[in-house]
Amino acid sequence: MAIKEKARGKGEARKAGNGRPAAGVGADSKTAAARAKNGDRGAAGQGGDGKRKTAGKAGKKEKKEKDPFADTSPMGLLKKEAAEKLGLVDKVRAHGWGGLTAAESGRIGALVNRMIKERTEGGEE
Repeated sequence: MAIKEKARGKGEARKAGNGRPAAGVGADSKTAAARAKNGDRGAAGQGGDGKRKTAGKAGKKEKKEKDPFADTSPMGLLKKEAAEKLGLVDKVRAHGWGGLTAAESGRIGALVNRMIKERTEGGEE
């Protein structure tokens, strides 16, 4: 026998088959007291004191400018050499490795791979 749903008025939560509110529907999983105790601000972004917290820069550390070519590991040196061959050194210095497009990163990776193969095959003879 199927459970018939009656028309719900404003404020009535949809019920699962067991009589409990369905997941994600109706009242929050946390009560107002639990939210206040844990400091959870809720969807409105306001706490119990009614004041909004602003995201300030107080106490935040500034990022240090890091040289993208400071990595002296063998892989870092190969990446630098590949970027030089592809003419991407200026872009990497200006924006870091994260400033490259996916295609540019792929070209560097393919070239590094090719250089590794050439060097390992050349050393076996």
